[in-house]
Amino acid sequence: LIRELPMYVDIQASPVSPKVVTKGEESIQDAGLPSWIYPLVSALVGFSLLLWVVRSIQERRRRQRIQRAKMSQDERDAPLINMRSEDD
Repeated sequence: LIRELPMYVDIQASPVSPKVVTKGEESIQDAGLPSWIYPLVSALVGFSLLLWVVRSIQERRRRQRIQRAKMSQDERDAPLINMRSEDD
């Protein structure tokens, strides 16, 4: 069995130094990643987003062209369909 005893500690800053620093000074370099990686990643994400938008617009236009071509073909075929129905 293990018994845990809770301990509560009150820490008060001395009146001479009102500012208490709990962490040492850390920089981005200490995080393990080089500083040039952040602009590169953000540029790649932005470029990918731009490519996605352009590709989506192209795909939408392609679908619209196909739809217009189908409608145009249906209009051209309409007299033939009417002739068939009259003959039957």
